[in-house]
Amino acid sequence: MTTALPVSSVEPAQPLALEICSNHVVVVDGERSVLYRNRRGDELMYDLEIGAMAALSRPRNIRLTIKACLPALGEVCYIDSKPTAKGGRPTREYYLTERQAHYLIARLRTDGALLVIEQLSKVYSAARAGNGAAAVAIAQGVPAPRLSGGDDDGSKLLAVIQV
Repeated sequence: MTTALPVSSVEPAQPLALEICSNHVVVVDGERSVLYRNRRGDELMYDLEIGAMAALSRPRNIRLTIKACLPALGEVCYIDSKPTAKGGRPTREYYLTERQAHYLIARLRTDGALLVIEQLSKVYSAARAGNGAAAVAIAQGVPAPRLSGGDDDGSKLLAVIQV
């Protein structure tokens, strides 16, 4: 089910299941980004950022993939934007959950998408092996932690984790 977000073009009487609150700004690798969340608290990703992450030659083309996958994606947040005074066409901007973004990336065949899938696989494998610290490190792109000290199993439980 596709659900519109509350914007000026939406009639107030229309029931809305999701809304975006964009009041959080995060800094990742020196770049400022707005953190979007829906009413349930799920973090949302802007469609053009997903297209760029997947290394599409035209990140806007991710919207074609989204439209093709709407039944599988379930409830999707979007905003219908109007042309500005300078012109342009109306467009629909999508905001997807992490699960929805991963689903789309898995359907793409770009080099960027394959890198994301490889990273997801590493994180999943580390987490499944019970190595949560390594999974977090891989997800954050930092070196995996290693145990320090302790010669027997009992003292390893008290060992210090070094990065």
